[in-house]
Amino acid sequence: MEWFIHHLLYFIPLGALLLDTLVGDPRSKYHPVVLIGNCISFYEHLLYKKNTMARNQILLGISTVLLVLMTVMVIVTGLLFIGGTIHPIGYFIVSLLCLYIAISPRCLAEAGIEIANLLRKQDISEARRKVGWIVGRKTSELDESEITRATIETVAENTVDGIISPLFWFVLIGPWGAIGYRTINTMDSMLGYKNERYLYFGRFAARLDDVVNYIPARITCVLFVIASFICGKDWKHAIRIATRDAHKHP
Repeated sequence: MEWFIHHLLYFIPLGALLLDTLVGDPRSKYHPVVLIGNCISFYEHLLYKKNTMARNQILLGISTVLLVLMTVMVIVTGLLFIGGTIHPIGYFIVSLLCLYIAISPRCLAEAGIEIANLLRKQDISEARRKVGWIVGRKTSELDESEITRATIETVAENTVDGIISPLFWFVLIGPWGAIGYRTINTMDSMLGYKNERYLYFGRFAARLDDVVNYIPARITCVLFVIASFICGKDWKHAIRIATRDAHKHP
């Protein structure tokens, strides 16, 4: 049985991808990523001080990140322990759900395909509205080429955030890696702004997100070139563009 359980863990990435393909990413206020967001908001409300020095803001931001990660890791460890105590396969199921929670390929693919179909139909108005759901900027004035660019950029970025990075960290550290990555990425999306409130307080969260994405982003680049070759596209041009633009991104 132990041999079976041990080797069963190798199938978790495939199982998580299959589960996401079949079920997708359900929207609910009880979704674990939403709960992680609530945890971030709780510690932010507890620790953020508006009128304080930049150095103190940075330290408070670091404390927030560490407390959120510690809280989430304790919960994940507890769930894995409970699952494994009930039955050895329970550990496998909890691990599978952790990775499933951390990835979102179906949602990403559906969004990109829907916008592409709208552009083929020349429905620019609806395409603007749909692209506004997946990008963090004003889209009401975008033309067709700008919509295309925004969609490609978002799909490329979220291929790292929503597929490759969670898988990478799961392979390295297991379920703690997948959920830990999703937690860091969520903190970056909530705290990593360069405005008055988060310029210093959210700096560590933003930098940590860059660090954990550093290797997965480069793996993704290689995978895009391979995919271009397999699909019969201009893979050599893909290499040239990747080389040209590499210095523009962390």
